[in-house]
Amino acid sequence: MGHHFTVDGRELVEGGDPIDSQVLLQGKLDQYKLDQEELLGELRVWRSSELFESDWTQVPDGPLDSTTKAAWATYRDKLRDLPSNAKAPNQFAKSDWPLAPGQSEVDENAYVFIPEFNDPIGLGTTSWVGNGTETTVVYTTQTGEISGVGTDIISTDDITDVSIGDILKTGSITGTVAGIKTDAIIDLQTTAVSYDIAVGQSTIAIDDIGDIGLGDTFESGSISEKVIGVGTAAAGGTVYNTVSLASTVGSALDADAVVKFRRLIEHPIVSLSSTISSGIGTGDVVTFERSKSILVEQTKPLFTETIGLSTDKVVAGGSFDITITNTNTVAEEPYNYVIGVRDYIYEYLITSPIGTPVGEGQVIVAPVLPATTGVSTITVSIASTIGAGGTVGDVEEQQSDIAGKNLVIDINFDKVYRKPEEIPYVGLAATVGVTTT
Repeated sequence: MGHHFTVDGRELVEGGDPIDSQVLLQGKLDQYKLDQEELLGELRVWRSSELFESDWTQVPDGPLDSTTKAAWATYRDKLRDLPSNAKAPNQFAKSDWPLAPGQSEVDENAYVFIPEFNDPIGLGTTSWVGNGTETTVVYTTQTGEISGVGTDIISTDDITDVSIGDILKTGSITGTVAGIKTDAIIDLQTTAVSYDIAVGQSTIAIDDIGDIGLGDTFESGSISEKVIGVGTAAAGGTVYNTVSLASTVGSALDADAVVKFRRLIEHPIVSLSSTISSGIGTGDVVTFERSKSILVEQTKPLFTETIGLSTDKVVAGGSFDITITNTNTVAEEPYNYVIGVRDYIYEYLITSPIGTPVGEGQVIVAPVLPATTGVSTITVSIASTIGAGGTVGDVEEQQSDIAGKNLVIDINFDKVYRKPEEIPYVGLAATVGVTTT
C-alpha cells in the first residue's frame, strides 16, 4: 500500500492487501521518526557548511573590523545551536532563523527547515499518530455467591482469562481486579442483636436475617461460632429472626450489639481494589473488561472547499455575491461555473457576469502565501426589469408570464483539475430565489 501527499494536504492511498491498523499506524510513526532524523542530519550538514564557509571571518589577521567580526561570531554561535534547538529540525519560525551579517532573507536551501516556506499547512508538525485506549470484554460469567455491602470479594462461577487489572462490572458496580483466588471468607452481613442474650445460650435473635445460611460464621467480639440453624422465635408477643449456633456463647450479648456473619466462598473469586457499595446476588451477570494502549490516527488539516452566498433572496435590480473558500491548501484551484435561471426561457435576467451562455465562466481560488486559505468572490447582478428584452410587446408578454412566479437561480461549480482520489467529484452548488412583482 502506498501513500502520497498532495500539496493541498490530501492523502492518496493506493490499493493493496489490507493491513492491521496498528501495524499501519506504527509504520507511520516509525517513518516520521526516520524522516525527522534524516532532516536533523540535513540540518547539521547545512550548519557545518555555513560554519566552514565563514571560518575566514574569525582568523586573527582577517580583514574584518572588530564589530563585524563580533557579528559573525554571534551568527556562528547561533548556527551551532540549531541542532539542539527545541524546534529542530523543521519547525523553526522565519524570525528564529539566523541570518549572516548583511543578509536580509533566508537562504532558499534552508527553506526545508522552516514551515512558513516548506509546510505552511503544518502536515510535518507531527506524525499524526497519537496514543489512545481500547477496552474490550475479555470474559462474561455469573456470581457464585452473595456478596454484601462493604466487601471487596466477589464470587464467580469461573474466572478463565481474567487478570489482575481487569475491570469487573455487574449492575451498577464497577471495580478493578486486585487479586484472584480459588476460595475466601467474605463479610456477608452486619446486623444487631434484638434483645439481651445471656451466657450459655445458643439461639440468638437478630434484627435482619438477610441471606444468612447454614455453615456461615457468627462473630461478635470474641465469639465466633458456626450457624447450624435459621428460623424465628416468639418472645414477649413479638416474633424475632433467630440463628442457632453450634455452641453456646461464652459472654453475654446486649440488645443492639453489632454482630457480623461471614461465609466461606469455595467458588473462584476476585478481590477488588475497593469495597462495593451495594450487594450482589447469586447468578448475577458479571463481565470483565480489559483496557490496552493503542495507537490512534489524529486528524490532519484537510483540504476543504465551501460555497457561500451573501443572500438567499434577491430582487429585480439587485445583486448578490458568491464566495468560494478553500482551506488548508497552498495551491491555486480553477473552477468552471454556470449561473442560470431555472425553467426561465427569456434572456437578460442576469446582467453580469456575462458569458456564453449567460453566467458561464471560470474563477481561480488561490491563497496568498503564507496563508493557507484562498477566497474568490463573484458578484451576480439582476436586471432592473425582469423579463426585459425584445420589443415592447415581448416585454409585456414576458412580464405577464412570470408575474407572481418564484424564480430560482442555480449556481454550479466544477473543479477544472481533479486529483485521482476526487473521482467522481461532486462539485459545489447553491440556489438563490428571485422575487418577482
